[in-house]
Amino acid sequence: MTLLVLDIRLPDGLKAATFSAALLDLLPRFFIYTVTFALCSSYWYGQHRLMDRMRVVDGGFSALCLLFLFFITLLPLVMSTFGRYPTEPLAVMLYALDLACCGLSLVLLTWYAVFHRGLLEPDVGPQIWEHALYYGLPVSLLLLCPLLALPFSRQVFPVLLCWSLIPGVIGLTRLIGRRRLLRLRKEPGKSDQRE
Repeated sequence: MTLLVLDIRLPDGLKAATFSAALLDLLPRFFIYTVTFALCSSYWYGQHRLMDRMRVVDGGFSALCLLFLFFITLLPLVMSTFGRYPTEPLAVMLYALDLACCGLSLVLLTWYAVFHRGLLEPDVGPQIWEHALYYGLPVSLLLLCPLLALPFSRQVFPVLLCWSLIPGVIGLTRLIGRRRLLRLRKEPGKSDQRE
């Protein structure tokens, strides 16, 4: 993730009169960096939580980890491109597609771990799969859905407006997930399973 910030720098040889303007010119890149960092941190945390619950790892799981890592390593490139050309539809599409692929590959990785018996610790319940569905899938779809109209309208603002809903969607899915978890804990025999 440290590579993400390398593209945010002021040009050399700035005079005092142009410093403020150059700093303001960096705001779109800094905003994109912040969004990318937040989503990448969320993906990293999800993958870390999953790995913490693994009992064994097989070849299929390792291959899916590499797929996830592939999309993560593309983030500096697509973020830099989007930061330099924030109104270019292709730059927006590449950025969104990569972030969505990060999320979807993490959902796929979780699915594989849950539904291939013996990979997860025995005390891990199905909540880990529901967690991936509640968080990973909605955000990935919210990143992708507005892109369907982008080739036709070539307007970037509606896409960015739709993406501004992501924090609200995450909050809503957390609320739904917490309520479901509380309901499961009240059911007999469910409270001993780890989330």
